[in-house]
Amino acid sequence: MDNNPYQYYPNQSGNANAGYVPPSGIYGMPEAAPSGQMPMNPNPYGQQFSSGYANPYDQQPAAPDYPGYSPQGMTDYEQPALESQPPYQQPEFNPPASYQQPADYGQAQYGVEQQSRPSFNYTVTSGQGQSMILDNAIVVGRRPEVATSSYPQAQAMTVPSPAKQISRSHCLLYIDGGGNPSLKDLESVNGTRLRRGGQTHAIDPACPIVLQPGDIVDVGEGQYLSIGTAPAGY
Repeated sequence: MDNNPYQYYPNQSGNANAGYVPPSGIYGMPEAAPSGQMPMNPNPYGQQFSSGYANPYDQQPAAPDYPGYSPQGMTDYEQPALESQPPYQQPEFNPPASYQQPADYGQAQYGVEQQSRPSFNYTVTSGQGQSMILDNAIVVGRRPEVATSSYPQAQAMTVPSPAKQISRSHCLLYIDGGGNPSLKDLESVNGTRLRRGGQTHAIDPACPIVLQPGDIVDVGEGQYLSIGTAPAGY
């Protein structure tokens, strides 16, 4: 048996090709092609094409006929003139009047009274007649050290203490954040007491107290400080 791809198995007679004619065409033996050319089938699916069918890619579409339209390359097109517009003018800006907050804003609503700075100064007078204006802070003791105070502008007021019952830096008188005169014990040895309205109160070093004009501060050994007032500018 040769290598013919169209050869079939032998029939009953034993002859491989006895009485058999291989078909020609697509699925049979390929038709003989002219010499020098490869066999080919230009229409393997058997489709029929009409000779009158126009190829849309063989013709160039015509330019649309729109008013004012001019294809590229034509010289008879005229660009329409643009209408001139007036120059832009910045609108005049009128700034609003400056807002002024009322003096009693929020006070009548919330029942808060306006606190004005007092027109007087607080004074501290020792038993020896030494008097100072309490405008920042005063360190009181038998040998007060102002440098260790938390108030850089504090003054020093020295009081005698022969028995040394008064500490070197005994107490601090200062103006608090609300503008009130206050007293703080600087952890003195014998403590600090406040006399007000005929009563005496011991001052806790951890609890400063607000002073009032007429208060007496007792530092021990018969030494005291009186709180008073003086006109502003005194």
